Amino acid sequence: MAQPSNIVTVGDVIVIPEGDYLFGQGALRLLVTEPPTTTGHLGSEWLTVTGREIWYDRGEPREGRQRTAMIRVTSLVTHPPRRFHAA
Repeated sequence: MAQPSNIVTVGDVIVIPEGDYLFGQGALRLLVTEPPTTTGHLGSEWLTVTGREIWYDRGEPREGRQRTAMIRVTSLVTHPPRRFHAA
């Protein structure tokens, strides 16, 4: 498995189910704007990820507010980021 901090990079879009990030309601859609940092929490590995929330208006993606969330590394493996930028 890749190093946790290399799983997600700036420019990626992640979609994380409600049970795999702290603390929120519903799935989280985030355009990553800062490099993530690794942290240990509750005995498992998490990434702290900062980005802009993404929501849809009449089928068109819109960027929302800036948001920081702690996300389970295992969730990023099972729900890999979408890369829309050059590698």
